[in-house]
Formats: sequence, C-alpha cells, structure tokens
Amino acid sequence: MVAVLAPRNLSGQASSAWLSTALAEMLSAELTAGSQVRLLSGESVDRMCRELSLPTVDNLAPDTLQRIRAHSGVELVLTGSYLVLGAADSAGIRLNLRLQETATGETAVLLTQTGMERELLSIVLGLGARLRERLGIGPLTDEQVRRVRGAMPTHPDAARLYAEGLLALRNHEAPLAVERLERVVALEPNFAPGHSALATAFKHFFLETRARASARRAFELSEGLPREERLLVVARHHEMNAEWALAIEAYRTLFEFFPDNVEYGTALVCAQASAGLTREALGTLETLQRLPVGEDARIDLVAATATAQAGDFQASRRHAEQAVARARRAGQELLVASALLAQSFAMRNLGEHVQALAHLEESVRLSLAKGDRGGAARGIIARSIVLIDLGRMRDARNSFATALRVARELQNRVIEAEALGNAAWLSCNLGDLKVALKHTRRVKEMFRRMEMRAEEAAYDVQLGMVLRRRGNLDEAQRLLEQARQVQNIVFGDEYMEGWASYELGLLYLDRGELTLARRWLERALELRRAKGLRLFIAETELALAGLELESRRPLEALALAERACALYAEQRHLPMQGRAQAVRAQALLAGGELQQAREALSQARELTAHNEHVLVTSEVVLTEAQVALRTGTSEERQAAARRLHALGLQAARGEMLGVRLEARLLQAELALLGGETEATAELRSLESEADRLGYRALARKAGAVLG
Repeated sequence: MVAVLAPRNLSGQASSAWLSTALAEMLSAELTAGSQVRLLSGESVDRMCRELSLPTVDNLAPDTLQRIRAHSGVELVLTGSYLVLGAADSAGIRLNLRLQETATGETAVLLTQTGMERELLSIVLGLGARLRERLGIGPLTDEQVRRVRGAMPTHPDAARLYAEGLLALRNHEAPLAVERLERVVALEPNFAPGHSALATAFKHFFLETRARASARRAFELSEGLPREERLLVVARHHEMNAEWALAIEAYRTLFEFFPDNVEYGTALVCAQASAGLTREALGTLETLQRLPVGEDARIDLVAATATAQAGDFQASRRHAEQAVARARRAGQELLVASALLAQSFAMRNLGEHVQALAHLEESVRLSLAKGDRGGAARGIIARSIVLIDLGRMRDARNSFATALRVARELQNRVIEAEALGNAAWLSCNLGDLKVALKHTRRVKEMFRRMEMRAEEAAYDVQLGMVLRRRGNLDEAQRLLEQARQVQNIVFGDEYMEGWASYELGLLYLDRGELTLARRWLERALELRRAKGLRLFIAETELALAGLELESRRPLEALALAERACALYAEQRHLPMQGRAQAVRAQALLAGGELQQAREALSQARELTAHNEHVLVTSEVVLTEAQVALRTGTSEERQAAARRLHALGLQAARGEMLGVRLEARLLQAELALLGGETEATAELRSLESEADRLGYRALARKAGAVLG
C-alpha cells in the first residue's frame, strides 16, 4: 500500500498552491494505471494527515513513518516538493519526489525533474516512468498513458479549479467545492472525474437532484476511465439514485477485485443496509473481519451503524466500543469522534444517558481539535438531545443555538434542519407550542426541498405530536395515521412507527376512545420492546397507566407506574421518575390508598424540584390538585388552586389546550368543594367546550362532577 502525500509548495506563493493537489492527483493516477500498485485513497490520506497532524515536509522522520504505518497500514509514502520559477506564461517547475519505507524509515527512491508548468502532466509521466523502473514495475501502455492524461482537465484554468474543488471537498467546504467544480465542467463538459466530484459536492451540500444529475453525467462519460475508477463512478451513480441492486453489484465487483480495500467493503455494507438487506450486510461484515484488514476501526464503525439501523442497539454499542478502542490505538482521532457518536446513539436508546453525554462531549472536542466542524455540529445536536432526556432544558437550548450557528456558517442544510427540528422538540417540552409548530413546519419544508423523503416523513410524526398537544385533534389524527402507515409500508422504520403509534394512542385517550387508545399504545409497546428502547418502553407504560386509570383499573395502573418508576430510577432520569411517581400517586389515590398517595406525591415533588420539562411540571401540579381534593386541608386546596391558576396561564401562553382544560376542570372542582357559586357554571361551560373540541374524556369527567 502506497500513500501519496501532496507535494510541498517551496515558494509559498498562493498562486501556485493549487499545484500541490493537482500533482498528488496526477501522481496517483500514474501509479494506479495498470493496477500494479495499491494506493491509499485521497480522502483517506487527507484524514490521516489531519489525525496524525503530519508536518508539511518532503522528508518524514522514521517515527512519523511508523505512526503512518500503524494508522493506515501503509508500506511506502511518496512525498515531495515543487518550485515554480518565472512568470505565468513561461513559468518553469522543478518537482522533487521521495519514496520512503514506513517500516525502516529509509528513502527507497529520490527523483527530480524540471520542465515547463504548462507541460505538467508530461513531467509527472516522466517521473512516473522512472519511479516504476526503480520499483521494478512495468511501463505503461499507450492506452494507460491516455487514461492518465484523462485524470486532469487539459484546460489550464480547469486544472487549477479542479484541484481547488477537490481540496475544498476534503476540507468540508461544500459551497466552495460546488462553485469551483461547476466552473470545471463548464470549461470541460466531457471531463468525467469533474462531474463525479461535482456530484459528491452537491451531495455534501444536500442538493440531491443536482447530485443525481452530475452522477448520471459522470456515468455517461465513464467509458474511457480506468476500470477501478469507472466502477466507482457507476456505483456512486446507482447509489445516488437509490438503485440499490445495481449499486451493490458495482461495489461487490470492486470489493472482489480489491479485497484489501476497506472503503469498498464498507461501501458495500452501507448499500446492502440501505436496501434493507440486513442479513447480507452482516455477512459482508463477517467477510471483512476475516481479512487481513479485519481490525480496521472503519469496519467496526460501519457494523455499529448497520446494527443500529436494524434496531439491535446492544450489538451496535459493542461494535462502536470496538471501533473506539481500535481507532485510539491507531491514532485515528476523527474516527474516534465518529465512533463515540455512534456509541452514544446506541447508549441513549438503551437508556444510558449519563454515559452517552460523556462520550458526546469527547466526540465534539476531538472533532473541533481536528477541524471537522460539521462532525462537531452533529455531536452538539446529539448532546442537546441527551440533555433534554436528562431534563436540562436550558443547557439543551444553548447547545442547539451553537449547532445552528455552526451549521449556518458551514452552509450545511441538513445539519441546520436537524438542529432546528430538535430545537422545535425542545420548545414543545418547554411548553412553547407556537414556536414548536413554526419550526417543525419549516424543517419539513427544508427536507422536502432537499428531497430527503424519509426525514420529511419523520417530521410528520413530530408535527402530529405538536398539533395534538395544541388541541388540533382532527388534523393531528389525520397526520399521525398517515405517518404511521408511511413509516410501516414505505420506509419500514419501526422506530418511527413506534413513536407514531404512541402519539395515536395518546390522541385517542384524549378523545375518550379507550379501545383504540389501548390498541395503539400496545402496538407502540410491542415495537419499542422489540428494539430494547428502555426509556421509550417506560414512557409507553406510563401512558398505559393513564389508560388504566381512565378504565377504572387502579391496580393495573399502579403496576405499570411502578415499573416505569423503577426503570427511570435505574437510569437516574430524575424528572421522568418524578412524573412516574405522580402517576403512581394517582393510581394509589384511585385505589383508596390515600396516605401512600400523599407519600408518592411528596417523592414526585422532591424529584422534580429543579425540573424544566412542562409535561413533568403539569403532571405533578395536576396530581397535587387531585390529592388535595380527596385528602387535603383547606390551605392545601388553596395552594393547589393557585398552582393550577399559574399552570393554566402558562398553558394558555404556550397554546397547550389539553393541559389548560385539565387545569380548568380541577380548578372548578376545588371551587365547587369550597362552595363557590360560579363553579357549576364553569363546569357546564367546560363540559360543552371540551366536547366541542373533541376532548370527550374530559367532557365526561366534567359531566360526572356535575352529577
């Protein structure tokens, strides 16, 4: 394996900096022609240079070469330098190349050649021929020389722009890459590598339609490319068009020809996983792991992603842990950051939030240290979500603001949409449904414009949740039923189907349709249990406890609430443990265990003393009022009434209709118990309004109080 490092610009002049990338591309094309030399890909070289903080020199020290060998399995490193002499039109260039052995640190070959800058490719071909001779590799045929010449544009300006575009891609500067590469294909419309690179730039910039068009054009022009490059163009074309069978065929051919190329093997796994061929993807992973490259951390990272997609978060965590360990040993810090992100995703879904947060903090730190701001933004978003899970809402809000700022600076539309969508979810939890609705609709439109259908469909579920909490029950029901079917039939996403089923269950509970509520909550529980989503299991059991209370089955409600309490306590999720204790208090109260109900309420208050989650707050305040109605002193009832009033005002400001109606009902009950004459009229008004708005369960309760 050979790594070609970009030669050093000895003059330091910005006007000739592009030659560094151009020369590396030309040298790589020359060495791979004839398939006698295996090269580390340009992306992998760039990642290695970042992670090892390699110095910009043309003679690497023995210890640096050993680090390169440990990092990427490279046996030879081609380094060099160049010096541009003279004015632009008649500029000359001197190119020095040095081939070093990573095992010994010795220089195997040292070559120098001079010529005119406008004859750059001829200089590279001349040096390549001498290098091949010194390595005992046969010379290129005329056809192979022709293909090497096709690796760079012939137009001087196009060559410079192409080199600058490739460098921008590797630096995660998608907008700059698009601008440079669009100019390349305008100058040389039949340059296939330019269209292929532009497709990648468009994809990084999340312009899916234009990415597919560029990939198709590269595919149409790929006939004259070397076999390996042509197969890669074909694979990416089919991949961008979601033609998974054809993409899999192309990646499989590449992997069979080059079984030591981890990138081709992992690309095959990703294509198989995207096609829903989980068993085949896992089989390819087993093949990769048996090869000499089997301990490459990239294999473990892809395995973590594939098993997470299959809903096996235990396996995903194991693979991610292995990826972290192996990447650390190899000094691959950006890979460590990615693996920590994958590990935290699995841990969050397994309910291990505190540990997940620590991993995310390290992932963000490593990404920023190595200049990967896009990776850092994704880590910040994931950290924000875990902070919400832990009830640290204000910290989460600050974190989302940071992620949004970074995404906008990078002009990364997908990361911006992800940050905004999760910020909408945060607003929902903080009780500001107006902002949550605005942001969720905007995110749906952003994903629609980017033609990211699965992501757009996922936000239908979030939109349904927001609408349900606002009291738009008919619209929410239509959207959630549609979203559940789409997730089940079109995307086969049981994670999102579980969420849609859960929200449908809560909606039918609001409507007082208990049979349908039970059907969808039990479906949600089934899906979430199958995936081992422990906190979501607890959330669903808590909703089922509320259903059992509506069905006048307090013992069943108590058992469900206690299971949720235990799970939240195990995960140290204090706000949700407090909410579960409040529901437990309601079950005890309904079963006539008045003293135990008061004790459970006391625990709920203690656990939620510093809580910022509006659903948790409202559950505790509503439970306090119910306990005060049954067992409270006059002072306790007055205090409960004041807290209900404050909750009602908060609910009105946040457009939380369901919470506002529940607070009004309990306020009216307390007023009736206190002998207030207006209470009866308020109950009649509430019964009528709740029935008109579709809250029939609450309307029946108001009617029952009236007798």
